[in-house]
Amino acid sequence: MEYFLERIAKLLYAESGGNLNSHCLVFPNRRAGLFFLKYLSKQISKPLCAPGILTINDLFRSLSKLQLAENELLLLELYKVYRKVKKTEESFEDFFYWGDMLLNDFDDLDKYLADPEKLFRHVADIRKIDQQFGGLTDEQAEIVKRFWTNFDTTKLTSEKAGFISIWSVLNDLYETFRNSLREMNIAYEGMIFRDVAESESWKDQSMIKWEMMHFIGFNALNKCEKSIMLGLKESGKARFYWDYDDSYIGETNLNSAGYFLRTNIRIFGNDMPDDWNCTTLLSGDQKGVKQRVIDTSSDIAQVKLIPDLIR
Repeated sequence: MEYFLERIAKLLYAESGGNLNSHCLVFPNRRAGLFFLKYLSKQISKPLCAPGILTINDLFRSLSKLQLAENELLLLELYKVYRKVKKTEESFEDFFYWGDMLLNDFDDLDKYLADPEKLFRHVADIRKIDQQFGGLTDEQAEIVKRFWTNFDTTKLTSEKAGFISIWSVLNDLYETFRNSLREMNIAYEGMIFRDVAESESWKDQSMIKWEMMHFIGFNALNKCEKSIMLGLKESGKARFYWDYDDSYIGETNLNSAGYFLRTNIRIFGNDMPDDWNCTTLLSGDQKGVKQRVIDTSSDIAQVKLIPDLIR
């Protein structure tokens, strides 16, 4: 059996004749890059300059002047801004729970290029959803309606009152926090992603020092990632390699597990060689092989289940 990264190592080595120093390979995580180098080392018979190996986070950081800050520093700065915007003397201990969630929410908001003013709007009248949240798909509008309907502000608990109190200042908090970080030339990850995507700094040829970018093994992409990938593709400087099984990507057997991959292949194409086999035990006709699918609530639940299954 030939592994996905092993096949790409053979492909790129053969195509380049070992001259990969002008290429950059972008992976979802560092481990994939290490395994790729392992497989590439098996192909070479003489010393060569290795290609650039980056994670997608590394790529965005290399294209932004902002520096990624430690989570503790971000929380302390957010706390200062929170006290100022909300005009409260709340202790850091009481704020910490909210602050950690807010950082994650701001991170997601920026990576998906959401409009903060619309997102943080308190909907008093459910019937005004379509007016206040213009541009949403029917499915997205339904989710917003369901949330505010279930929230039911007529039956406020102390927790709900706290939520409304914070929600009402979130847009000001978001904007003031980002401005404060920018003055310090630091940022959280999503802020860096948004900075690069909106400034389009990567379109400056001096920012991308490689002749070709190879994006390998991605699945669900946020809007910032799609933006830069599509831009590089349109400039002829990007190739894409997707790892999947025919059981959830084939047109005759559409599966929800392949939702993002089908979209990615349609948008970016697929540069895997024609001889690559996408059939595994999941989809192949394997006589004597029994399959059992177990639904679990989380990755941790999967790990805890494995010992019992092995026994």
